[in-house]
Amino acid sequence: MMHHMPPFTPRPNAQPQPAPHAQNPKACHAQNHGPHAAALGRKHRLVALITLGLVSSALPAPYAAAAAPHGAQGLQNPTAPLNGTLTPEDPLGHPTAPTPGLPTQPSPTKIQPKVAQTPIVPLPLVGPQPISAPPEHPTTQAEWVEKGRYLAAAADCAACHTSTAAQPYAGNVPFALPIGTLYASNITPDKTHGIGTWSEAQFTRAVRQGMRPDGATLYPAMPYPSYARMTDTDLHALYVYFMHGVQPVAQAAKANAIAWPLSLRFPLTVWRWAFAPTPQAARKATLERPFATPQQARGAYLVEGPGHCGACHTERGLAMQEKALTAQDGPRYLAGGKVIDGWLPPSLRGETTTGLGAWSAAEITAFLQTGRTQRGSAFGGMDTAVHHGTQYLTEADLAAMASYLKTLPATQQQAPYKPDQAATKALLSGGRLTQGQRLYLDNCAPCHRANGAGFAPVFPPLAGNPVVQTDSAESVVHIILSGSTLHGTQQAPSAFTMPGFATRLTDNQIAVLASFIRHAWSNNAPAVTELSVRQLRKTLTNTEQ
Repeated sequence: MMHHMPPFTPRPNAQPQPAPHAQNPKACHAQNHGPHAAALGRKHRLVALITLGLVSSALPAPYAAAAAPHGAQGLQNPTAPLNGTLTPEDPLGHPTAPTPGLPTQPSPTKIQPKVAQTPIVPLPLVGPQPISAPPEHPTTQAEWVEKGRYLAAAADCAACHTSTAAQPYAGNVPFALPIGTLYASNITPDKTHGIGTWSEAQFTRAVRQGMRPDGATLYPAMPYPSYARMTDTDLHALYVYFMHGVQPVAQAAKANAIAWPLSLRFPLTVWRWAFAPTPQAARKATLERPFATPQQARGAYLVEGPGHCGACHTERGLAMQEKALTAQDGPRYLAGGKVIDGWLPPSLRGETTTGLGAWSAAEITAFLQTGRTQRGSAFGGMDTAVHHGTQYLTEADLAAMASYLKTLPATQQQAPYKPDQAATKALLSGGRLTQGQRLYLDNCAPCHRANGAGFAPVFPPLAGNPVVQTDSAESVVHIILSGSTLHGTQQAPSAFTMPGFATRLTDNQIAVLASFIRHAWSNNAPAVTELSVRQLRKTLTNTEQ
C-alpha cells in the first residue's frame, strides 16, 4: 500500500505512463487489488510449488486468496442467496424495507439480472473517474452508480482488471507466477465474456467467497478475505455500478498458462477452509470491535476491507496465507510483506525509521492523495494503487485511513533518525572519493543532492527514507536498474520519471552505489552484494520477455 520512493529523475515534458500493475491480490486487490499478487523470491519458489501441489494450490502473495464455500450447504446449493441481506447464513443482516429507487434484486435462481437491461452510463476513463463524496444514502439509480464508482476506487479494481485505457475493466492483465501466467477476468457487464448475466447474489458470492456462478472455485485473483468485510450496502452499490456504470466490452479473457495439475481448482477449497474467514466472521471482526473514534473505525474498514492493504504489507506463511488479516490478529498485521515483483512492501506500523512512526497523519493523507510527500514518493505497486484508487477518495476517508494506521504500534523499537553530515561533507570536499561516493555524484546527486535530501516532493529524499533503510535492498536495487514513473494525480498533476541505469552501470557498480546510499547520512541498512544485483537483474529481464 505505501512505498517511499528512492531516486527520481525527471524527463522533460514527461507524460504519465501506464502504471505497473500490482501482482497480487491487490493483488488489491487480488492483484489480483488485487488488487489491489506477487511473484515469490527465488528462495521461496520451491516451497510455494510444494505447497501448491500438496496443500491447496495456493498462489503467491496477493494471489493467495483461494476460494471455496465454508460449508457443505454452499457446495450443495450454489444458487442459494449469498448477498448478505435476509438469508439464514447471514446473521449480521437485518430486515429492511426495499429502498426507494433501488434496482430490483433478481431472484438468486435467475442468471439474467434485471439490472443489466437498463441503459449503460459510459466510463471513458481507465479506472474510476474523479469523484466527490458519494451519496451516503442513495435513493436513485444514478446515486447508487456514483457510490459504486467510489467503492471501485477504494477497492482498486481497475489496477488488476484494466489492461488498456480504452477498455476499462475488460481484463487480460497478466500476472506472472512461479506456476505459470494468470490473466485477469473481464468484469464489464458484457453478457458473453463479462459478468453481464450475473445476479447480485452471484456477484456478492464471487467478491466475498471467491465462487463462480456455477459453483466452481475462482483462482485466487482477488483478495476476498479482505472484501468479505464489505457491508451489504457497499456490495450492492458496487454491483449496480458494474452493471449500470461500466461499458460492456466483448473481449474474451486469455487462457491461463498454468500447467496441469496445478491448474486444477478443487484444491483451492482446502486453502479456503484453512485460511479464509467466513464473511460473517470477517465483518464482525472489523465492524463490531471498539475504536477510540468513529474516524478510526472508518479507517479500519477501508484499510482492512476494500483497501486490502494487508495483501501486500503483511507477511505470508508457507501456504501463502496472510499471517494476520486485521490489527486484532496481532503485530504481524501490516508489519511489512515479502518482495512482490522486485518491490518490498514496507511496514505501515509505528517503526520510526522503517515504518510510519515519523510520519504525521497529514503526511500519510497527502501521500495517499498525491503519491508524494516531503518524506517519499510512491513507486511500483503503490504508484498503481494511488493512480487507480486512493487519489479518488475523499480527504475525509484518506484522513480516516491515516488515523487508523497511526494507531498501529511498532513491532520493534528503533532510534529516531538523526542525519549525519559526514557523507555530505565528503561529497562536497573535492578530495579523494570512494567508488560509491563517485557513483553517487555522477548519477544521483543532481536530483537527490549531496545531502541526500532531494528536492521533495518532486525528487524524494534518500536520507532517512524508510525504504532505503529496510533490511532488504530489493526496492532500492530495482529502481536503480529499471527506474520508475510517478503518475500525476488530481491534486498533483505533474508526472516524474526516473530513468533506469541497467545499461549504464554494472552489477558491481549498482551494488556499491546502493550500499553507499544505505549507509550515508545516518542511514543504517545492510550492504548490497553484487550477486543479489545480478539475480534481480536476471529476474526482471525474464519478466519483461
